[in-house]
Amino acid sequence: MYFDAPPNSAGANIQSMGSRFARFIKAFASFVYDYVASSFNDGFTSSKSSYSLMRSCYSLSRGKSPQILSSLPRLLHPSKSRISVNTGLIVQSLKKHGNHKIDNPSVRVQLLCQSLRNELSAHPIYEVLQNFEHGPEYASIYSALVDSFRASARLDFYRRDVVGSISAWEIISELKMVDIADLYLGCDPILTSIDSWYVVPFKGDVESAAIYSAAAQTYHYDMDWIKFVKFFVNLTDVDESHGPFEYISDSHKVKNKGYYKGGRFENLLDQSLVIKATGPTGSMLIADTSGIHRDGRATSGFRHVLQVEFAVSSFGAKFQYDSVYRECSRSVPWSKLPAEMARRKRMLQLFRRA
Repeated sequence: MYFDAPPNSAGANIQSMGSRFARFIKAFASFVYDYVASSFNDGFTSSKSSYSLMRSCYSLSRGKSPQILSSLPRLLHPSKSRISVNTGLIVQSLKKHGNHKIDNPSVRVQLLCQSLRNELSAHPIYEVLQNFEHGPEYASIYSALVDSFRASARLDFYRRDVVGSISAWEIISELKMVDIADLYLGCDPILTSIDSWYVVPFKGDVESAAIYSAAAQTYHYDMDWIKFVKFFVNLTDVDESHGPFEYISDSHKVKNKGYYKGGRFENLLDQSLVIKATGPTGSMLIADTSGIHRDGRATSGFRHVLQVEFAVSSFGAKFQYDSVYRECSRSVPWSKLPAEMARRKRMLQLFRRA
C-alpha cells in the first residue's frame, strides 16, 4: 500500500517567504518610483501601497525617515523665504520643541477671524464619524449646536466652503504662514489643506471612546506626508473647557518606542509636557504633528478652529484627497488672493484648476 508523502513544510515555508519577498520588492519599487515622480511633479498621485510603506518607514526608523525622504524635495524646490527676527525665533522653537504658541494676535488678525466665522456660519456643517465619514449634515452651525440628538464631538465644514473664503487666505497671509512653513520645512512648500471645524461637548452616552477617536480627540501622531507642519488658529476665545488643541512638546523628535506603532493612545506616559492651545480669538499654535497630539474635548461651550497644513511634496495621502482638490479648485478666489500667494505657484499646485 502506498501513502501520499507528507507535505514538505520546509519547502512550503521557503516558497511562502519567496512570495512575500517578491511582493516586498514590487512594493518597494513602486515606492521609489512614486517618491521620485512626486518630487519632480507636484501633481503626481502616489499609490496607497507607497503611502502605507512611507508610514511603515517612519515607524521602523523611529521617526528618522522624514528627514531623509525630504532631502530630494528640498534640493529640487529650495526655500524662497527670507528669515526675519520674528520668523527666525518661531522656526527655532518649532525645530527644538515641535510647536510654537502665539498668544498676542493683532487687531487685524482678530477681525479676520471674526469675518471668517461670519462667512462660514452661512454654510452647512456635518458631524464627523468613524474614519472621518460624513455624518448628519446641518444647514448651519446654529442648528447643529441646538440638536439634542447630535452624536459627534466634532462638526466639520466642507473644505470647498473654507477655501472659498477670502478671509481664510488673508489670515494665512497676515500670520506669515507660508514663510514659516518654508523656513521650517527647508523648501518652497505645498499647501495640502485648509480646514475648519467646531469642537463641541459630547452628548451621547455610549461608545464615547470610539467617537473621540474618530474625531482625532485621542492622542496620536500624523504621517500623511513625508514632512509637514500645521497651523491651528483659534477663531473663538478658547479656555480649557472649550477643548483646546493639545500637543506633547518635543515628541516630534523622540517618542517612547510604544508610540511608534501608530494608532490611538487614550493615556500618555507623561502629562507634564502637554501644551494646550488656549488663548484669545486669533491666537495660534504651530505644530509638527508627527509629534503626539490630539484635538481637545470640550466640556462646555465650543471651539472654532482654522487649520492650515503645508508639506514638502505631494507624496503620501494625496490619493485620498484628489477629488476634494478638484472640487476646491472651483471655489478658490483666484483673482483675490494676496499677491505673495499668487506668486508662489508651487504652493497652490494641488488646488489649481485643471
